[in-house]
Amino acid sequence: MEVIIVVAIIAILASAVLIALNPAKNLRDARNATRWSQMNSITNGIYSYVIENKGLYPDCLSTTTGRIIYDEDASSTAWNLVDIETCDELTPIFLPSFPKEPQDKEYVVGYMDATSSDRIIIRCTADEAIDDNILIVN
Repeated sequence: MEVIIVVAIIAILASAVLIALNPAKNLRDARNATRWSQMNSITNGIYSYVIENKGLYPDCLSTTTGRIIYDEDASSTAWNLVDIETCDELTPIFLPSFPKEPQDKEYVVGYMDATSSDRIIIRCTADEAIDDNILIVN
């Protein structure tokens, strides 16, 4: 009888600890922290390329108009999407290797010609990253 009570108490405490720790949220937060870090590396690599090439962006970010803009509204014809992993100009000189997204999704990048300055936009295509608004605009 005492053993059953002890086992029940241990089970209750164990479930309370698991609920308190919320491993799913902690794992999600860890993946998002990795995404932020990797997206910052991509941003730095692009800006290093731009500086080294006298203000020119990599060809993978160019269109006939010279600008690519990314937005989550795929229905808009004014917005285009680029899978940054296809940008061979960045590796290995400006990025030692291309970051691997934690859930094997893509990082997408674009840039917008604002009147005051060019802006780089980087977003991850993983659902949880979109839900948590993991987006870098520089």
